[in-house]
Amino acid sequence: MSRSDLDVVVVGAGIEGLVAAALLARAHARVVVLEREAVVGGAAVPISVGGASDVVACAAMPMVGPLRRTLFEALRLGRRGVRLSCPDPLAWTPLADGRALAIRAEPAKTSAELRAFSTQDAAVWARFGLWRQSLARRIEPLLRAGNVPLERVARAIRGEAHELSELLFASVAEIAQRHFETPALVASIAQFATSGTTLGPRDAGTFFHLVLRGSADLFGPPGAWGHVLGGTGRLAVALGEAASEAGAQIRTRTEVRHVDVARGHVRGVVLTDGSSVRARVVLSSLGEAATLLDLVPEGAIPARTRAGIGARRTRGTTVRIALWLDGLPHLAVARPAPGEAALAGVIRSPRTVEDLEAAHADARAGRASTRPCVEWTVPSAMDPTLAKPGTHVALITAQHAAPGTDVAAFVDRAIGVVEEVAPDLRRRIRAMAFCGPTHPSQGDAVPGRMFADRPCKTPVDGLLLAGAAAHPGLPASGLSGKLAALAATKALRGR
Repeated sequence: MSRSDLDVVVVGAGIEGLVAAALLARAHARVVVLEREAVVGGAAVPISVGGASDVVACAAMPMVGPLRRTLFEALRLGRRGVRLSCPDPLAWTPLADGRALAIRAEPAKTSAELRAFSTQDAAVWARFGLWRQSLARRIEPLLRAGNVPLERVARAIRGEAHELSELLFASVAEIAQRHFETPALVASIAQFATSGTTLGPRDAGTFFHLVLRGSADLFGPPGAWGHVLGGTGRLAVALGEAASEAGAQIRTRTEVRHVDVARGHVRGVVLTDGSSVRARVVLSSLGEAATLLDLVPEGAIPARTRAGIGARRTRGTTVRIALWLDGLPHLAVARPAPGEAALAGVIRSPRTVEDLEAAHADARAGRASTRPCVEWTVPSAMDPTLAKPGTHVALITAQHAAPGTDVAAFVDRAIGVVEEVAPDLRRRIRAMAFCGPTHPSQGDAVPGRMFADRPCKTPVDGLLLAGAAAHPGLPASGLSGKLAALAATKALRGR
């Protein structure tokens, strides 16, 4: 092998691919990142809304949270200009009776809010949070490890058998309804656990998903999600800078046609222009099917493996919507959370668990929900740099658009749901854009799929998965990229 050959090619410059490239370059590997778009960032890249160049709308990644604080600090993202802002409340639900149920970063403040609904729920909230945090701390080391059989999960929990069973197999609806009696609170918890996935609140393993999402530590308070000032695209830019400064090459507008495989080993990639990029290891931050079915020559993977990958449920049901507004929407509630900045938190459409389950059943049956489950936020309420003066950006996540859905009609229904609590929203819209249905979590992070079906390694020697298709399957956490970088380092030593 000549000295001009690279050690690693990273396909795709999303968050996980950039994390992997930065860590590998810091370990003195010769790395190139190939990105088919004009800019890096993947889901974090802002989309155009009505051609307004001074409106920043990161629809596909409206908030951040899973990125681990240790990676944020190790890659010096704060020094590279990434500024974080945590909304308060973190999430809230305007209700039909004029009240608003708010979940805040401080458990005591949330308990105070809940007293207006249920003294029992107010008393239980802090204990429930501590239990969930305890579970999250015990499984965190497993998220940072490679192959993790369920036996290791059992040893990590170190609790009663029923606690392990609940963590691995219980639904979020089951657990939330056991602890709380306020339907809006139960639904808010269930929606947090299943948002952006193809899971329903009564699906086995969704409580585990709640624990994972509650393990976020980027903003300080456990489980808090928030905003990158200037838009999540700034996070991607900073990661690109970290990778470049460490020595990685980043080539945009460069599309990979296929992975070059000879006698079961990767030799690099072939680009759409016909040129080759030689490397000893290839990391793909694309999905499992996009990598192994679309980029790998058919004969390089056993037919049974290809069939299994093709049969997995990876088609998305989530539609992301960006709105450019001529002002802040008015909320039709008697007691909303205080201050305009509260609109930067997650606002959930009023629902019950039964509503959520019915909408999920529609998508599972191949139908688009007639009343989508909606979350939305107005990040410009706390970050005026996102839109020109006097205007605002709203980002909507609408669930349960089955494949083949008339997306434009579905978007109209989702906006109608938001209008139930913000009746002037539609007339404030100056422009909109939408994308989807998308499914960033590539099969959803429930135990059986996480610990059995999410290997970083593939049947092709030297080809590794670096995105959310690989363990631990938390999009934008950086953990899949970090594990792929460690696996690539081992592969380079072995070869």
